[in-house]
Amino acid sequence: MIGMTRGLALCVLLASVGVPTTAQAQKNAVEIPLRLHDGRLLVPVVAADGTEYEFALSTVNASTILTASTAAKIGSQAVTVDGLAVHMDGFATIPDAQLGADGMIASNTLFDYDVLIDVAGARLVLKPFGREVAWEGITLSEPVRLQVLHGVIFMLSVELNDQSYQATIDLGTQNTLVSSPAGTALGITGAGTATLGIGTVNRSAFPVKVQDLDVFSRFDPTGKGFVMLGAPLALDCVISLSWIHREMRTCVR
Repeated sequence: MIGMTRGLALCVLLASVGVPTTAQAQKNAVEIPLRLHDGRLLVPVVAADGTEYEFALSTVNASTILTASTAAKIGSQAVTVDGLAVHMDGFATIPDAQLGADGMIASNTLFDYDVLIDVAGARLVLKPFGREVAWEGITLSEPVRLQVLHGVIFMLSVELNDQSYQATIDLGTQNTLVSSPAGTALGITGAGTATLGIGTVNRSAFPVKVQDLDVFSRFDPTGKGFVMLGAPLALDCVISLSWIHREMRTCVR
């Protein structure tokens, strides 16, 4: 995971006079084609030899992930997404069958930008962070404050059917997952829907799936219930995420 030193250095940079203005950051924003396939958010990337691949987005993994076959093809080549470097240092390799894509772009690449995920508009926008988060021509909610653990993992409080839970955001997960205690409280044993509240925005009939992951116990030691907000969070709602500003904004319903 990205160390706390890097996060601290970026916070110092943000406070300095060298941080771009919002207008400057907007000018340097890059729009990348985004498509949805089998519940995954995919973007095109290019290796140094010109070979094109499709990588899924992940907002919880610390390092780029490659399938075994992709790793064998790419080797030590540089990889870019619309000309922007994909950080390949310390990438992880997984079996091909575990991922319906060639790889995953992780937080160590997205961390450097304010990120706009617009599935309906078929675009991922990466904008150098400025003094505030703003997107031209888009109205979004007031910012929801996020904790950022280890410089990578987003944590926030959400409500499901008016009950409060701790949550993380992983748009690389195909479903929004709730742990068994939360599922019991919601009256859901497999898959179902609930009203999701994030900040001042409520989303009715939001799809959730009950599943226990080992990592949940770290975030929910009391066993009250935990939520992992997956790709459905962004499927019909524009999402803005910023590691440096520690905030999320969503479409207004």
